[in-house]
Amino acid sequence: MKLKIKYFFIIVILHSFIPSFVFSQGTMPKDVQNAIAEGSSKKLASFFNNNIELNIKNKEDVYSKAQAQLIIKDFFKKNKPKHFNIISEGVNSDLHYAICSLKTLYSNYRVYIIYRKIRKNTVIHKLEINTN
Repeated sequence: MKLKIKYFFIIVILHSFIPSFVFSQGTMPKDVQNAIAEGSSKKLASFFNNNIELNIKNKEDVYSKAQAQLIIKDFFKKNKPKHFNIISEGVNSDLHYAICSLKTLYSNYRVYIIYRKIRKNTVIHKLEINTN
């Protein structure tokens, strides 16, 4: 009997934490996902912060929004996307993150995105694209 009560309390405690975990998960906006899947540097850059940290194929630096768009445009020109999907995403404080997979004509990449949701806007602070 004591064992059943113990398990009952464990189940109640676990269920009380599940909703907070589920609702704390990030959801990357479809417009960002579509921009990457389509290889649209213009659409993707519309979500960039004024200065964004880019790490593409292990070349890392902080760029202005305009510079970053040109770099992404060049990347998409050389690596036409075929398939894009989210592997994992979540929230840490007010920063959202997404770990994604990008398949192109010539290679497969792991994409990491760190962004904030400010009111109804999504602002990307860091974008990393590295080979798998």
